[in-house]
Amino acid sequence: MRAQFRIGEFNQERLLEFKRDVEQPGITVGIFWQKGRKAEENQSLADGFGLSVNGTLVFNQLKKNGTMLLGFLPEHQETTFLHLLQKHRLYDDPNWALGILALVGYIIFELCVIASRDEKWLQITLFACFMMVVIFLIVAFFHAEGKVNNNVYKVLGVFGAIGYILTALASVLALPFFTCIGQRKMETRMANVPLSPLKQSATNF
Repeated sequence: MRAQFRIGEFNQERLLEFKRDVEQPGITVGIFWQKGRKAEENQSLADGFGLSVNGTLVFNQLKKNGTMLLGFLPEHQETTFLHLLQKHRLYDDPNWALGILALVGYIIFELCVIASRDEKWLQITLFACFMMVVIFLIVAFFHAEGKVNNNVYKVLGVFGAIGYILTALASVLALPFFTCIGQRKMETRMANVPLSPLKQSATNF
């Protein structure tokens, strides 16, 4: 799952310092710059930055929004990334108030739409799609808490994506809550990350 974060600005020097720190323990990373969703060779024009390990994108920041792929790297490498995310403050707390408010708006809107339809088959179809989204969000939340395994999350993610598509454009209202879940995933992983060697040695005195 990709954990999410949002920071105040896109700062190239800060990101390059983060990359240098990642490489210090011997982790080999690839770097790329982007402008919008496209690759950008001119670093000064870039508003996106990514790091890859063994050809897989594991860290990406586009403008103020960032993602970190969890579960792909060996544990010691992932721990290094997480310690450095803490050091450089490249993560934030989820805005649950906005996420829940938007989700309630989605639920109310969809139930009103379903109730307004005369065709029984259409009501059933819309309700099924709506429930796919709601159930997926519930499972995603518990997955972020570490209480649901990846296989269950991935299977229900397929149904959730179908529900999102078939209830568009209203499903846009559910996205802030999903963003909060991604941020909670990062928050949970940060809370469980082992102490760095420096902190471990400090606790022994």
